[in-house]
Amino acid sequence: MPNRCTARSNCVVPAEEHWLLDWSPPELASLTIRGKLEWDRGIDDLQLTAGYVLVEGKGILEIGTESQPMSNLATINLTDAQASPHPTLGSRFLAGQDKAQILMHGRPLGTWTLLARDVAQGESEIELKEDPRALSWRIGDVIGIATTNRGRT
Repeated sequence: MPNRCTARSNCVVPAEEHWLLDWSPPELASLTIRGKLEWDRGIDDLQLTAGYVLVEGKGILEIGTESQPMSNLATINLTDAQASPHPTLGSRFLAGQDKAQILMHGRPLGTWTLLARDVAQGESEIELKEDPRALSWRIGDVIGIATTNRGRT
């Protein structure tokens, strides 16, 4: 993504241009994509912060593809960046209109597994039936553990 998108600006990816987001730009008032904005899959923890992100016309926002999914952390923050509201969509949104495409493909992720043994309340370690790496879980992921004894503790 070129450095011409400065803090609190209304940044536009022109039609027929292909930008690679390979750094976290400063907070933008808005980002309008008429060409293509491709998220760099090789960089972890990239962040895009704007009042709104609009993909319009034949624009494309691509974060990973089906054959090459995004495996790194990618964050879009929508803020009160003092952008002038869009006439029909408002002031905080990620949207596509006309023939625009918003393509997001993340790493395949196992969404659940079973515990390998019972866990008592207050324990700080669990043992899973499956290897967390096989589920594509990473350090820092948030999990939830539900009771299986129908409310009896």
